[in-house]
Amino acid sequence: YLEKCVKSILKQTYTNLEIILVDDGSPDKCGQLCDELAKIDDRIKVFHKENGGLSDARNYGVERANGEYIGFVDSDDYVTPTMFEQMYLLGKKNNAEMYLQIDAKQAYSQGSNQLHSTGYNLYLFL
Repeated sequence: YLEKCVKSILKQTYTNLEIILVDDGSPDKCGQLCDELAKIDDRIKVFHKENGGLSDARNYGVERANGEYIGFVDSDDYVTPTMFEQMYLLGKKNNAEMYLQIDAKQAYSQGSNQLHSTGYNLYLFL
């Protein structure tokens, strides 16, 4: 999942990104994969730390971020190519200090190659 996630972020139409990967002591080879992914794009920065849970890993990354805006993508998720550009433009248009986006979940029907929606979109500007 991790490689698909990171590659979806690398395909963003909004390219002014700093991509922070935090390996919080995963027992599998995710830390090594993070290091390999960092070799393919200099926007990727990898940090390795002891396991402290999801919130601790996110806080660790936020403390090391340099950007004006912060976005989170879980390692088992992937994003559409225009997600961050759309969020940025909508946030600017609405003079938002915070923007929350929950996108529709999509899944393939069993035994079919038809993609269908199983969720909803929710946008919140603050």
